[in-house]
Amino acid sequence: MTFRLGTETDESEFRSVDGRVQVEFAYQRSGLLRRTLGRRDDRWLVLQVWAGADAALAAQAAFDTSSIGADFMALIDQDSLTIERYDGVD
Repeated sequence: MTFRLGTETDESEFRSVDGRVQVEFAYQRSGLLRRTLGRRDDRWLVLQVWAGADAALAAQAAFDTSSIGADFMALIDQDSLTIERYDGVD
């Protein structure tokens, strides 16, 4: 997932909510192997590595309907959001 923060979003607020997503949501999901946040200039990256596609899709569905997911998504520029999925090769 790559995105820009919303024009009214304070970076410290975003990082706080992202930390909550990581601890309270992401690592509570079955199959999550790794999650990290990255940044280059004004673009942000959330990289998640899952044990399999089914686990990733189930987590996405749960995130989309959760209050923490709504809090996170409210802080990003929806027009800049790109979500890509890749299959592991090793």
